[in-house]
Amino acid sequence: MRKILAPTTLLLCLFAFSEFAAADARLPPPLRQVEVSGMGKITQQPDMATTSFTFSQRANQAAQGKTLIDTQVTNLLKLCQKLGIKEADIHAAKLNVYPEYDYKRNRELIGYNVSRAVEVKVRDLQQYPRLLDGAVGIGASHSGSLTLDFSNRESLENDAMLKAFQNAKQKATLLAQQANSKLGEVLWISETGNAPPMPIHTPMRMAATAESSDAAYPTGDIELTKHLLVRFKLED
Repeated sequence: MRKILAPTTLLLCLFAFSEFAAADARLPPPLRQVEVSGMGKITQQPDMATTSFTFSQRANQAAQGKTLIDTQVTNLLKLCQKLGIKEADIHAAKLNVYPEYDYKRNRELIGYNVSRAVEVKVRDLQQYPRLLDGAVGIGASHSGSLTLDFSNRESLENDAMLKAFQNAKQKATLLAQQANSKLGEVLWISETGNAPPMPIHTPMRMAATAESSDAAYPTGDIELTKHLLVRFKLED
C-alpha cells in the first residue's frame, strides 16, 4: 500500500526547506581572490667567505699525534692573526683520534690517526690567497669548500624581499585587470624556496703559490633571490 504524507508533515518539510533556503541566501558571496608568486633578485659582489682546513697526522701514540696537530693549529692561528682575522671568526673543531689496526696480525694496534678541522671566516677576500697558501705551508691536508657571502646579507635580503612583493603585486594587478576587477588588500603572504649561500670547491691543488699569493682574488657577482607567494582580494 502506498503511504501518503500527512498535510502536517508536508508543511513541516516545506518550512524546513524554506528556512535552509533563507539561511543560504544570508551567506556572504564567496571571496574573490588571486594568488601569485613573486621573485626579487639582488646582484652584488661578495665581500666575505668561510672555509675550513683539516690537519691530520699518523703517530704511534695518540698524545704524540695530538702534539703535532696542536702545533699546526697554533701556527694557523698565528697566521690568521697576522692576516688580521679576528679570533671570533675562527672555530676549531674537536680533536678526532682513531686507532689503526693491522688485521693481518690478529688486529694488532699499529698507531693512531689524529685530525682536527679549523673553520675560518675571511672578511677581507684579498687575504684569502695568503691564508690558503699559508695553510698549505703549515701542513693542512685538506681545504674545505669556500662559501662566499655578504657582510650586509640581512639588508640585501630585505631589498630582495621588497622586490619580490612588488613583482607579485604587478602580476596580480595585471590579472585583476583581465578579470575586470580591482586589486584589493593582501590576504596572505608566504616566503618560499630561498637558497642558502652556495659553496665553491677549492681543492688544495689550487692553492696560491708564493708568486700569486698577493694577487687579487676574483669572485664575480652573486645573485641573492627571494621568493614569495601572495594572495590578494579582488574587488569590483
